[in-house]
Amino acid sequence: YDVILLNGAVEEVPSTLLAQLRDGGRLAGVVGQGPSGKATLYRASGRGISGRSPSGWPISNSTSPAMPCW
Repeated sequence: YDVILLNGAVEEVPSTLLAQLRDGGRLAGVVGQGPSGKATLYRASGRGISGRSPSGWPISNSTSPAMPCW
């Protein structure tokens, strides 16, 4: 995919979603627990997922309802 947008919060972005990004594709969503979540951006490149620290590239603090389990 070019872009994947998570419409809710996750504790950790599933690797199965990151694997579906094409080269240059981006994934954005809220990562964390409860009020400590951060809007986060990941970007796929030929060398893997950039921004893939435990929290990607934090964009801002955010509170979003948790998504159901995968």
